[in-house]
Amino acid sequence: MTPWFDLFAFPPDIASSVVLLICALVWGTRSRRKTRPYLLALQAALVALTLSQVGLHFWQNGATVFTILSGVLKTSFGQLVLFWAIAWVIIRTSFAIRGRNENANIFTRNRK
Repeated sequence: MTPWFDLFAFPPDIASSVVLLICALVWGTRSRRKTRPYLLALQAALVALTLSQVGLHFWQNGATVFTILSGVLKTSFGQLVLFWAIAWVIIRTSFAIRGRNENANIFTRNRK
């Protein structure tokens, strides 16, 4: 692999990808349309990284609080950027799908 793929830890493992997909979909569908998607993506990426590391360390034998904490703190900045970019794409896509039907009832509003 090229050094760029190693820097961003690409491709992410399956468990982290599933957790990221679920977190990004939850953040994208439960938020308002006017919110900033890059901040939502950062929140989803941080939660997904933390949950995936905790889950992976619980799955391994001998998981203690210190090994879980060290696993969470060992995640690289490149992996956080990769997760942020993937979550941003998912959230923007969910905003675009939800935004198509927002103006469907434009003529039924109560106007004075």
